[in-house]
Amino acid sequence: MLKNLPVYEYLDKINRMLLESPALVLRAAPGAGKTMLVPPAAASCTGRRVLLIEPRRVAAKSAAAGMSYLHGTRLGDEFGFAVRGEVCRTPQTRVLAVTPGVFLNMLRNDPSLDGVGCVIFDEFHERSVECDLAFTLLLDVRNAFCPELKLILMSATMPGERLGEILDCPVMDIPGREFPVEIRYCDWETNDLFKLPDLTARAVLKTYVETTGDMLVFLPGAREINKVFDILCRAALPGAEVMKLHGSLSLSEQSRVLKKLPDGKRKIILSTNIAESSLTIDGVKVVIDSGWERKMRYDQVDAMPHLDYSRITLASAAQRSGRAGRTAPGVAVRLWKNLDERNFREYHLPEILDCDLAPVVLELAAWGAAVDDLQWLDAPGAGGISAAKELLTGLGLLDRNGGHLTGAGKFAADMPVHPRLGAMLKYAVDNGCAGLGCELAALLGERDIVRNSENSDIRERVLMFRRDPGRAGAVKNAFDKLASLCRLQDGGGDNDVANYGLILAHGFPDRIGRARQRHSVNYQLSGTRAAVLQNNDLLRSSEFLVAAELESGFGENAFIRLAAPLTLEEIECEFAHLIVEETECFYDSNADKGGARKVRKIGNLILSEKSVAPDADVLAQAVLDEALRRGVALPPVECKAAVALVERIGFAARNEDDFHAFDAEALRMAVMPYADKVRSIGALQKLPWLEIVKNFLSYNEMRELDRLYPETYRTPAGCCAVIDYSGEVPAARVPLPQLYGEKVHPVIGRKRLPLKLELLSPGNRPVQITGDLPGFWQGSWKLVRTEMRSRYPKHEWPEDPANASPMRNSVKKYKNQEKQ
Repeated sequence: MLKNLPVYEYLDKINRMLLESPALVLRAAPGAGKTMLVPPAAASCTGRRVLLIEPRRVAAKSAAAGMSYLHGTRLGDEFGFAVRGEVCRTPQTRVLAVTPGVFLNMLRNDPSLDGVGCVIFDEFHERSVECDLAFTLLLDVRNAFCPELKLILMSATMPGERLGEILDCPVMDIPGREFPVEIRYCDWETNDLFKLPDLTARAVLKTYVETTGDMLVFLPGAREINKVFDILCRAALPGAEVMKLHGSLSLSEQSRVLKKLPDGKRKIILSTNIAESSLTIDGVKVVIDSGWERKMRYDQVDAMPHLDYSRITLASAAQRSGRAGRTAPGVAVRLWKNLDERNFREYHLPEILDCDLAPVVLELAAWGAAVDDLQWLDAPGAGGISAAKELLTGLGLLDRNGGHLTGAGKFAADMPVHPRLGAMLKYAVDNGCAGLGCELAALLGERDIVRNSENSDIRERVLMFRRDPGRAGAVKNAFDKLASLCRLQDGGGDNDVANYGLILAHGFPDRIGRARQRHSVNYQLSGTRAAVLQNNDLLRSSEFLVAAELESGFGENAFIRLAAPLTLEEIECEFAHLIVEETECFYDSNADKGGARKVRKIGNLILSEKSVAPDADVLAQAVLDEALRRGVALPPVECKAAVALVERIGFAARNEDDFHAFDAEALRMAVMPYADKVRSIGALQKLPWLEIVKNFLSYNEMRELDRLYPETYRTPAGCCAVIDYSGEVPAARVPLPQLYGEKVHPVIGRKRLPLKLELLSPGNRPVQITGDLPGFWQGSWKLVRTEMRSRYPKHEWPEDPANASPMRNSVKKYKNQEKQ
C-alpha cells in the first residue's frame, strides 16, 4: 500500500536532500502521500524523533492514525499525537503529530528540542499566526542551539520559490496520484449569501443523481451547514447519509466523518474549510464548492475579532477540487462563473498581518526577544504590536518601562490560554477562587457549550458545566489541564458567585459596561465600543457588567455573547488605579450653550459626574469643537471681508513656504483671546472675525501678504478690482475700457502667477476670460470689438487697445466692480 503513494519513489531523493541541506520545501500535489510517508522517512534519515506540526487537532490525530495504519503499528507506539487536552504517545514514539500551540509549549519548556532531529510543517500554506510564530522561533532555536536540526515545509499550494530563497534550500515538486477531475462551473448568482444555502442544496440534489461516490460540500460556516442539512434531510435522498463537519463539533464527532459507511451508502459531508487540506476523506468523488468561507478578522481599534465572509482564493479552490480526485476520477462543481475567478486572490494573506497579536507579544517577551530580533516570513505590523503591548501592560502582564514580563506575565505565559484569560486566572489564584477561574477560562477558551442562547450570563454555563462536565468534553479537558497547572487540590470549582464579574473584569478591563438607561439592553463599554444584549437577556437588569465575549454586529454596536454582572463598588475598589477624574466641557444642543462637568471614568465609561463652573478657555474650546462638528462656517459667510482674508491667506500658504493656512488648529488659537465671550455657537459667530483673522498674522506677515497677494488689482484707469482667491487661480472682474493701455498681463506672488481676468462689457456682462491680455489684444479683440461697437456705439472701442488711453468715464455704469 505504501508503494502505491506517489511520494514513495521520491523518498531516497528527499533523504539525500536532507543530508545535504538543513531545510527542504516540499510541494506535493493532493493525494501524493506526503503526510503519511515523509515524517517516517525523516525519522529514519536523522535517526531521531520527528515533530509533525499540523494546523488543527483533528488533522494531527488523523495523521498519527493514518501513519500507524499504513505501517501496521498501534496508535501511540511508533506514531503518536499531542493536542490540547489529549496525548497519545510513548517513549518509543518516532513521529509525534502536534498542533502549533503544543509545539510552542514544547519550545518554551525545552528550546534545544532535545532528541528531535527534524521538524515538519504540514499544510504550511495556511499560515496561521501560531504557525508563523512557531516557524520564527524554530529558526531562532536552530541558530542558537541546534544548527543540525532539519526543517521541512510541506503543502500542495504554497509559494515554494520564495520560501526556498528565504531558507536558502532546495524546492522539490512531486506530482500527486490525482485522478482527472471534471470542473463544472455554475451560472447561478451566488453572491447573495442569504440564498447560498438554497442554491447549494439545489446543486447537491442535482449532482447526486448524476454521479456516484461520496460528496464533499464546502460551505462558509456552521449556520449555512445547518440550513443545507435541514433541506437535504427533508429531501430524503435514497442511500444517502448527510453528515456535518465543522469546528464546533467535538473531536469524536469530527472523526466519525472519516469512517467508512456500509456498502451501498453514500456520504454527503457538509464541511467548512476544515476539510480543505487538513485531512483526507476516502471515498469522495464529488465536490460541491460554494466559493465562500468565514475568516476571522481582527480590528486593532476595537481590540475585537470580526468573523467575516470572504471569497476563497484560487489556491483554496484548487485544494477543494482536488479532493474529488484522490481515489478515482471525480467531479468538482464550482458555484460561480468561470469569469469570476479573475477577482479571486491567489493566496490568503498570512494571519499574522491581520490578527490579535497579544499572544505573540507575550510569547516573545517570555522568549526574551524583540520582534526586530527575529527572522519572519512576514513581520507583524508595528501598529498591531503597539496595540498588543498596550493591552498587555494594561492587564499587568508587561511592565511599563521595558516591556518585560511581570510576575503575572510569567504566570500567564505558562498558561495554555489567551493572555486575557491568563491575567484573569492570576487574579483568581491570588484571591482564593482558582477553581472558578479555571472554569471560566476553560469555558471562554473553548466554544460556547450553549448554542444560540438568548442569555449571555456566564454563570449559567458554569452551573451547567458543574452538573454535567462530560457534556462538554473539550471544556472538561481544558479545565483539567488548567486545574493541574494551578495546582487545585480537589479540581473543583468555587461557589462564591460574587466573584464572577470581578474575575472576568481582570481579563477584560476594557469591556466593563454600563447600561445607558435603567433596564436597557444598550451598554457603553470602557473601551472604544458600545454593545447590546438580546432583548430577553436576563442580564438586562444589571447596571454594570463585563462582556467577556463580543461578536461584531451591524453598525457601531457589538453583540454581547458572554458576560457577568458587576457593581460600582467592585469597580471602584478593584480598579481604582484605572479610574481618572477630569473636568469635561460639553455643548447642550437643546439649551444651545456650553457647560462643564467633573467626571470619574474608567476608559471611556463614565462612572459618576457632577456639574461645575466651566473654565472659560475649556468652555470656548467645547463650543468651537461643536461648531466644527456641525460644519458651521467660521468665519461666518456674513463677514465677507474676514472670509476673503482667510481665502487670501490660504492661497498664499499653498504657494509660499512662509505662510500658514488659517486651518482648524489656527482657528482654535485665534479664538482663545476671546474665550470669555464664547458661551454658545451664536456668540461664537458674533465675534469680530476680521480682527481675529488679522491678528493671526504678524505686522510683517500682513505687509508681505499685501505685497505678494494684494486684495485688489489696480487697473491702468486707476480703479481697483477685487481679487477673488477662493479658486485654484486668482481672478478679478474688470470692465474692458479700464484695461486700455495694459501691455503686460498682471501677475501676483513670487511665482508670478497670471491673474485670471473676466472682461466685462458696459452692461456688466462677461465678454471674455483670459490669462493672457496681450494675446487677447492681438487675437480675439477684433471680433469682440466688432460686437461691442454694434451693441454699445456710444463707447470707444479702439483698434489698438494696448496703446489706447484707459477710460474712467464709464466707471459708474459698472456696479460693485471696483474699490476706490
